[in-house]
Amino acid sequence: MKSRINELIQHTKEKLGLQDYYLYRSDVRRSATILGDTVYTLSMEWFPNHEQDLLDEDLNPTGTAVVEVDFHTGLFTTAIFVGGISYAEGVKLSIEDSNAVVRWIESETGLQEGTHFVFHKRKDKRMSFRKILNGVSVSPSGLIEVEVDEAGNLTFFSINGDFSKKETFNREKYELTLPQVKHIVAEQLKLAEFPNMKTEKMTPAYAIEEVYIRNRDLSLIPFQLVEDERSHVDVHKVIEWSHAIDKAFQRKEINATESLSQNQIENQEPHPDLRKITEKEIKNSVVAVQQFLAQVYSSDSGKWVLQSLSRSEGYLLAKLQAKHEAERVFKRQLKLFIHSNTYEVLNYMDNKSFIDLYLAFRAADKVIITKQEALKRLRDFMILTPCYVYDRKQGRYVLCGKLDCHYAVNAITGEVVSLDDL
Repeated sequence: MKSRINELIQHTKEKLGLQDYYLYRSDVRRSATILGDTVYTLSMEWFPNHEQDLLDEDLNPTGTAVVEVDFHTGLFTTAIFVGGISYAEGVKLSIEDSNAVVRWIESETGLQEGTHFVFHKRKDKRMSFRKILNGVSVSPSGLIEVEVDEAGNLTFFSINGDFSKKETFNREKYELTLPQVKHIVAEQLKLAEFPNMKTEKMTPAYAIEEVYIRNRDLSLIPFQLVEDERSHVDVHKVIEWSHAIDKAFQRKEINATESLSQNQIENQEPHPDLRKITEKEIKNSVVAVQQFLAQVYSSDSGKWVLQSLSRSEGYLLAKLQAKHEAERVFKRQLKLFIHSNTYEVLNYMDNKSFIDLYLAFRAADKVIITKQEALKRLRDFMILTPCYVYDRKQGRYVLCGKLDCHYAVNAITGEVVSLDDL
């Protein structure tokens, strides 16, 4: 393994032209992909040679090269120069020459433009490309970004999302139309209260809750479920208890950093977050959540719903939402980090402080506009676009239509407004 690490270090130094740099630290990490693969990555931090006397070892000096390389393929996934300053003498590109940028990406990633990615946008000296499948957008999405300085030196390169070339998908003709799914559009139109920061008042408005509609049978895939890349199960259980636990809760640190052995790396051991959540884990987690709530939120019996369980960096992550709450854009939520072996709640996150910012806002006025009227006013603003969505149950991408709308209807005035203006 040491020889492989040294090989990748030397390859990085030569490829990126890091002759005026020294390797400050490195380690091997692993991550789980949406396709159920485990990627092992050599992460490196290269400091400029003139940065020897560091005042803060945790702070990367300007010009530091943060580089990540796939341990087994040797392909770069990240090369970021801190502060946009590079002292390297390696990669030079002209953002004005998009063909040259594309050729460089293809040579470094093994991906092909038009097959795996297409141009997304350009701003100043940064260019980005989005993932596609069979010429269609993909969810979860993927993004490749490249940025250079005024001299054309590479200062930023990153691949976010899974761009695997072995993806499987259903080849079918896209046939969805808005008239065909008008009943779903009606179901997805929700009345919610939006906080207005200028007036410090809640504004009721009708807006579309985006969703993916299967091309084949019109079944729905919730947006939130697609974005959660780890093992996930829905629970939807109201948590109740009869006796409070009179004991102070002691938070424990959540450590997301693994110490990987040579055997794990060489054998490409699967990431623990890819394991399916068992019935035993669900049962024990429900008990853990109940005990935690009885201890920390002792007067809230029956007021919280355990929405789901998922895996996160080796822990079980429980997501809860307040049961009875006004239909607002931002809802009261809890996230509990549970030890995957002992089922002890180690730490938690509560968005109460964020929600409290809006409690002082004046209440929304009485709704005047009906849902049917709002539907009529938004009809010309609805968007239904083809998109391949990963279906965990099938283990493949399925063709869907993404229902979305960038506008809403003010439920008092009837005005059609941009969501950005609410």
